[in-house]
Formats: sequence, structure tokens, C-alpha cells
Amino acid sequence: MPIGGLEVESEYADGVLVLRLAGELDVSTVEEFRRRAEESISMTRPRAVLLSCRRLSFLDSSGLGVILGRFRRLQERGVRMVTAGATGRVKTVLELSGVGELIPLYDSERKAIDALQEVG
Repeated sequence: MPIGGLEVESEYADGVLVLRLAGELDVSTVEEFRRRAEESISMTRPRAVLLSCRRLSFLDSSGLGVILGRFRRLQERGVRMVTAGATGRVKTVLELSGVGELIPLYDSERKAIDALQEVG
């Protein structure tokens, strides 16, 4: 992965689309994330989306904006969205921005998937 880049890996199972982010979600990478997320959502039509941030090293306001934009679009379709694994500055940004009050933040993918399975 190039310095300052973003990797987006997707995995779909049991109605849950997991989008794993690695690198930086910022002004230079938001369009790539938006495109990849929309492609994956359109192809799988999930009942829930898990945004895994364990390997996300940086998040700025444009990154927050694209996350909130996906959240709103999914919410309109009746699709839940959660995040998992955020640490350090990324977790702080999610918490201080209030995103954590809209989109549940879990410590790990496993905890997030368990919570999504409980709700059905």
C-alpha cells in the first residue's frame, strides 16, 4: 500500500458486509472509499454493514463525512451500520465527532458481528 493510501477489502457472509479499511481515510482517498463501498453494497444488498477500522491509521473530516454519508444512505434502505476495531486517534475522532452516538462502535469485528446477529 502506498504511503497515504487506503486499502478497502470487502467480505460478505450471512447478510453482513464487512468493509475492512487500512491506511488513511482522508480528502485524497474518500472518493475511492465511496466508490468501493457503493459497489460492494450494490452487489451484496446486505442487511448490515460493518466498517472495520482496526488497520485505519488516520481519519479526517472528509473521512467522517463519507462514513456519515454511507450511514445515511444505508439507514434510508433499512440497513444497519456499525464500526469495529478503531483505536488511537481514529477512535478519538469517531467519539469526539459524535459519530459513535449514531453508529455503534465495537472493540472488535467479532463483538460487532455478534451484536448484529442478536438483532437479526
